[in-house]
Amino acid sequence: MQLVILYGSNKYGHYYYRCIERLRSHPFPARCTSSGVNAGILDSVVWNELKKKLFDYSIMKKYAGKWLKSLLRISSEDMLEEQRLLEMIKKVEEEETRYSKAYGVDTLEFDQFQSLMKDTKKRKLSYNKQLDDLASKSAEINSEVEIDELADETMSVAKSIDFTDKFKVIRDIIDKVTISNRRGVKVGI
Repeated sequence: MQLVILYGSNKYGHYYYRCIERLRSHPFPARCTSSGVNAGILDSVVWNELKKKLFDYSIMKKYAGKWLKSLLRISSEDMLEEQRLLEMIKKVEEEETRYSKAYGVDTLEFDQFQSLMKDTKKRKLSYNKQLDDLASKSAEINSEVEIDELADETMSVAKSIDFTDKFKVIRDIIDKVTISNRRGVKVGI
């Protein structure tokens, strides 16, 4: 049985997984001849195996490290954005200096000077606000988190998952379940 979908219940209220090839082959003969698998039993077996992986400290530590590395990559992108904003602020300040000099030598009228300076101040404020937003975002991300600490916290959260959240976790983690002649189950993560 390759791909399985949840199929209706029998007269006792038990749900079964059946092969999708078997159910969608109509009007052609079914290529899959496997019978259905009790959903409750399969779900509990899959959940128990998944828990073994979730509570394996070495696996959790590996994924915590990957997650923290992805944050560092985001942080380096933020640094590039910060450099770009600082350059833009510097250009606006140079522009303000040029306008002041032009007004000083009477090549600009006072109304023109005020209008130009008002525009540059708005842009400068906008760039400074973007810098402040970027700094506050970086401060949240750059809090000192150790891989071990993150792995411990993740494992404690995983242990506290209640029954209703199990299905969400399973759907997020598992890609495919393959059942081989009712003798074994292979779960693709």
